[in-house]
Amino acid sequence: MKFKIKELCQIICGSTPSTTKPEYWDGDIVWLTPKDLSINRNKYIVDSSNKITSKGLNNSSTKIVPKGAVLLSSRAPIGYLAISNCELCTNQGFKSLVCDKDLINNEYLYYLLQTKVEELKSISTGSTFLELSTNTLKDYEIDIHDMAEQQHIVNILGTIDDKIDNLENCNNKLIDYSNNLYNNYFSQCEEKTLLSNIAIMKSGFAFKSEWWQPTGIPVIKIANIDNSLNMEDCSFVSNDKIELAKEFIANQGDIVFAMTGATLGKFCIVPKHDETYLVNQRVGKFFIKNNNLPFLYCTLKTKDVFESILNLGSGSAQPNISAIDVNNLLVKYNKTLVENFNNKLNPIFNKIINNTYTIQKLNELKQLYLKKFFG
Repeated sequence: MKFKIKELCQIICGSTPSTTKPEYWDGDIVWLTPKDLSINRNKYIVDSSNKITSKGLNNSSTKIVPKGAVLLSSRAPIGYLAISNCELCTNQGFKSLVCDKDLINNEYLYYLLQTKVEELKSISTGSTFLELSTNTLKDYEIDIHDMAEQQHIVNILGTIDDKIDNLENCNNKLIDYSNNLYNNYFSQCEEKTLLSNIAIMKSGFAFKSEWWQPTGIPVIKIANIDNSLNMEDCSFVSNDKIELAKEFIANQGDIVFAMTGATLGKFCIVPKHDETYLVNQRVGKFFIKNNNLPFLYCTLKTKDVFESILNLGSGSAQPNISAIDVNNLLVKYNKTLVENFNNKLNPIFNKIINNTYTIQKLNELKQLYLKKFFG
């Protein structure tokens, strides 16, 4: 059955209260920007990095979006999705879809729209950046299943998402435990050493533009680095480049690190994977010594080290940091404490790596089901 979005949903647009009015800000009303969705890894969202007051709500054109609405970022970028798990507001970078419950299940629409992001981008306009207009979205036509089949699809995909959420929550708890243990071990440590004595970072390989192609060997770029490695939207080089870049293969348990731009200082562990990954230039790969993965990871997570990295960033257009700068950072270090710490945490980090691999396989399964259900 084909319907236009306007036949299935009410569309609510957002806005930004005046930033020159402090009384509009730091309230208790959740107010989302696309950035909030960029760091939200779950289906549902209930919090935001910035909140507004009732005065901010009443003196702007932002509106209350009800619980259960499908939140779609409509610019910068188009296609982030989540479901509101409370009443909230958004900025102007959203189209929030309140579903007619007699026609369409909100979770079903959430999954369907995940498969339509490229189409939505293709019908968007704008000279500075693409924006999906309200009228264009209203007239966007989708083919939907009947309500019983919608619920069947939601049950299957929801079960996969629940498993992913449980594993990610488990990993978050393990990482929190590791960071807390690090603080207990090293908060009073006065000894320091060069980071290169723990692990040596080298910048990735400079692949030539003509080497990129639609398939082949996946290459880790800055955009793939977040709290975990996201290779869903990656770039590829031909298989014959492996010999040239074999020093820059990312193995299970390596740490890859963003060396430039707004993501400077972000890093993640490379999980177990079934294919070869290569590391692109401006991504650093740590060659870790003596099973130091837990200690290195927790060291890089500390506020002092992160701020030192940001302070070393240089460049007029965007901040950059060199591998030499990173390797010369001074970090807390006591040999006995580090050995005890690593011995205690290596099994935990193996669990994190295995969980991340399972998440990757579940996401692949989810993509297969999305293709099956929505073409």
